Amino acid sequence: MDTCKVSIIVPVYKVEQYLGQCMDSLVGQTLEEIEIIAVNDGSPDNSLAILQEYRDRDPEKVNVFSIENQGVSHARNYGVSKAKGEYLLFVDSDDYLEKNACQKLYEHAKLHDNDLVLFGRYNLREGGETEKLYLPVVEDFSLREYKEEMARLSPFPWDKLIRRELFQEIGGFPEGIRFEDLPVAHMLAVSARKIGVVSECLYHYRVQAGFLNTLTEHTLDIVTALKILVNFLKDKGLYQEYHQEVEYICVRHCCYRFVNLRKFTEKGKLDLQMRLVQLVYDFLESEFPKWRENPDVRRKMAVGMKHFLFVCERPKLMMKFVQKTDGKSILRKKLWVWVRYFPYLLRN
Repeated sequence: MDTCKVSIIVPVYKVEQYLGQCMDSLVGQTLEEIEIIAVNDGSPDNSLAILQEYRDRDPEKVNVFSIENQGVSHARNYGVSKAKGEYLLFVDSDDYLEKNACQKLYEHAKLHDNDLVLFGRYNLREGGETEKLYLPVVEDFSLREYKEEMARLSPFPWDKLIRRELFQEIGGFPEGIRFEDLPVAHMLAVSARKIGVVSECLYHYRVQAGFLNTLTEHTLDIVTALKILVNFLKDKGLYQEYHQEVEYICVRHCCYRFVNLRKFTEKGKLDLQMRLVQLVYDFLESEFPKWRENPDVRRKMAVGMKHFLFVCERPKLMMKFVQKTDGKSILRKKLWVWVRYFPYLLRN
């Protein structure tokens, strides 16, 4: 295609159940000048055959590449290396787009000369439940002028239209870790000259339980992902300018991992839980020694997380919040938390 306005990057792995719906929504876009770059990431199911059917039907628009399985970040980066479009749009292969998504986003980006365009989504849950998730801002903006919007950004790449040069400027997705979306979303925002907003839901996101509610070695990657963001801001000379915002983002995501410690049901992971606590505290205390004084941390943190701010010594957290194998001890720990900290939470 000589003139490509939007390149849609689709990493594909074990999604044959949903892939047809995804691809139908892409080939049926009302914007004609698009290319679909589907990257089969060594999928062991029937996904490749499905992709080949779509390519055979529309070879001018659908491009299919097969690579050895190296994870979603590598597949996305590989797709970008093949892209020719002025803008990029990432779509996960179990999700799908509104038919007019590319047209609305591209026209908005061109009209306002945006490097990045944000838009809303539908959350699709099991049982057919649908939740609309709109954006917190209603107008185009510059992050430098509205720094508070940095912490409101979703940590996903697929609810953003991205100028291809902007994505290449940040160096792509970090590979070999989980939570790779988190630093990229914020790196794009701080690097964009003008951020557009289309306050419509154009993306259908299939909510899966996934790794966020499971404790694995990859849970520890949250600190690696946050360090990537911090180091990027330092390298670009933006760390001091966005210090309050990035400090809050780091504290919030770290504390969310602690909140999830109480949700994990797997047994025999005490050592991994202890390592997570140690790693997070080492990171926060070395990078943000005054994080408890951050006004955003004090004002915006959810009540369910705020008690972590006032655990002065990490051994207390490890004793009171790390899951034991005895269900009764979990209940006692939860009661201890609220009895100990409820009066303070009411005052703050």
